[in-house]
Amino acid sequence: MGLPSVQSDRVEKYVFDTKGQKSILLLRIDILGVEIDSTLNLNTNFELCYKRASGRLRLLSKIRCFLDSTMACKLYRSMIVPVVTYCGILHQKPTTGQSRKLAALHERAMRITGMRSKECSVLSLERSNIKRACILVHNILNNDICDALQNHITTHEHTKTTRNNKCLATLPRIKTEYAQKGFHYMGAKLHNNLLIDIRTAENKMDFKEKLDLFLKME
Repeated sequence: MGLPSVQSDRVEKYVFDTKGQKSILLLRIDILGVEIDSTLNLNTNFELCYKRASGRLRLLSKIRCFLDSTMACKLYRSMIVPVVTYCGILHQKPTTGQSRKLAALHERAMRITGMRSKECSVLSLERSNIKRACILVHNILNNDICDALQNHITTHEHTKTTRNNKCLATLPRIKTEYAQKGFHYMGAKLHNNLLIDIRTAENKMDFKEKLDLFLKME
């Protein structure tokens, strides 16, 4: 698989065969802030993002005495949440341990800011990733997306007249559990798990409002 033609940081290991010829084995590569190892595993990237977000949250706790709750919450939303949710749609099926870490980080942030999630108008970190994935799938299905993602996910249609006809995303046939963690499968599945009233929203703004309400109440 060819690597994208973007600037990246590479960690390499040289391997010599029996004839003494040198070849390069990529151990991991950092592309636009996302670190992927040689097995295309994003667990390393998750740990790096978690540590970075935790460090920023620790800094926020140190300056909290100089801020009111509203400003502290705004800093959390603008400086910490994006660290974890950046490219979060690439890995939509976190492990139990990762889910616990995300929940603990969010609860810690709410204690530091002194506000509840509803007062701060912020979703949990895991649900923030779900929201971004569902919005992206909705845009793809409505052809409101860049050319590279056109028809990446298609609408499921059949001949029978049912309420879900033409408002469900087609799930790709994927056999391996590892591949099911990716956006192509999990993004479509998360979209299909939404209420039909959300999936049939008239426009993007209506879809986002209903999705926000659904994720906050769930």
